This record gives sequence, structure tokens and C-alpha cells, in this order.
Amino acid sequence: QEYLEFREERSRMLLSRRNQLLLEFSFWNEPLPRRGPNIYELRTYKLKPGTMIEWGNNWARAIKYRQENQEAVGGFFSQIGELYVVHHLW
Repeated sequence: QEYLEFREERSRMLLSRRNQLLLEFSFWNEPLPRRGPNIYELRTYKLKPGTMIEWGNNWARAIKYRQENQEAVGGFFSQIGELYVVHHLW
């Protein structure tokens, strides 16, 4: 009952909602908890069909520099539903 009330209240605030099942890139370390208040940026890219491997290879090389400063949190991609979608959390 409480959950149904929550859903009804939430629905009054939403214009739309979308769910995606994602996998993490194998070269990206698992996200670690961070201390203090943080601001995160979620970037979403829609890739051209057939470019996922090239995209992943480029990011695998470049992410080393971003991880040194602990900027990168996670990298994820879709294989179910909408394809060729990549998310990066900074």
C-alpha cells in the first residue's frame, strides 16, 4: 500500500520515465564510494551502428588519464533495448 501511494505521488511530478539495462565496460574499474558531498555528471552518447568496439578501444586508452584524478566513476553500455547507447558517469 505504501509503495502504491509513493508511485501515485511520484507520477504527479514526472513528465516521462525510461529504464535501461546496462553493462559496465570491462576496462573501467568498479565505482568506489566517495566521501563528502559530490556533484556527478551523467553523459549519454548515441553511437553510430558498428562503432561500439572502436569507441570502447579509444576509451580504454584514454580513461587511464581520467582515473588518475579520480574523475571517472563508471562507463556503461546497452545490449538490450535501445542499442549503441553509452553512458559515462563523472
